[in-house]
Parts: sequence; structure tokens; C-alpha cells
Amino acid sequence: VLDLRENELQHISNLSLMHMSNNLEQINLESNRLTNIKDLIASISLAKITSLLALNLNLNLIEKLDEKFNEIFFNLQVLQLKGNRISFIGRNIFKNLVNLIELSLGNNRLRFFNQFVDKFSVLKFLNLDHNNFEKISY
Repeated sequence: VLDLRENELQHISNLSLMHMSNNLEQINLESNRLTNIKDLIASISLAKITSLLALNLNLNLIEKLDEKFNEIFFNLQVLQLKGNRISFIGRNIFKNLVNLIELSLGNNRLRFFNQFVDKFSVLKFLNLDHNNFEKISY
């Protein structure tokens, strides 16, 4: 477990996770100031962390998810993105997260509920509360 919650982190450098065990199963970055997770994705990729099961990015300032998201987190079971500034999620952003059991996207700025959830075969918990939904299509 790597727990860096409640700091003032604005970004994760590409080399910051290089010396972490590639058996790391959980990363908690809740309550920081992250706006972009592109560097986090690159850092996890460089460190060859393939065993990550849970990623907590709640209460940051993230506005969008990088398309490479689905290439890195294929074993992820829990993804928490509550309390960010996400306004749009592309249709294929979660396409390889077939093991995802829990997805929390509450308290964001989502306006449209699109078909990104049809990718999940084992999803048991989906939190979408406190968004700005105008249209729900499934």
C-alpha cells in the first residue's frame, strides 16, 4: 500500500514510483491537488506496477482522464474518483477494466451518462451522485 493522502501533491513525476515494488496493490492519493493523472499513469507504467487493485483519487482537482488509463489499470478492481472536476468520460476510457467491481464518480461535473458502463461485467457498485446530469442514455 502506498498512502499519500491529505498532502498538497500537484503532480506525480515519472520517476517517483520507480523504486516501488511492482507488487503494489493499492495507491491512495485522496485529498491532494492533482489536476492531471497523465504523469501518474506514466510513472506506474515505468515502474511496471501491474498488480494494482485499488486506486483512490478522491477529492483532487482532476478534470479529465487520459486515454492511456485503460492500458495501465487492467487489473484494477476499485477506482475512486469522487469529488473531482471531471465533466466528460470517453466511451472507451474504461474498456480494459474488466475486473472493476467498484467505481465512484460522485461529486463531479458529469453532464451526460453515456455507455461507458457497458464495459463492466463484474461491476457491483457504481456511484454517480451529485453530478450535473442532463441526459442519461444507455
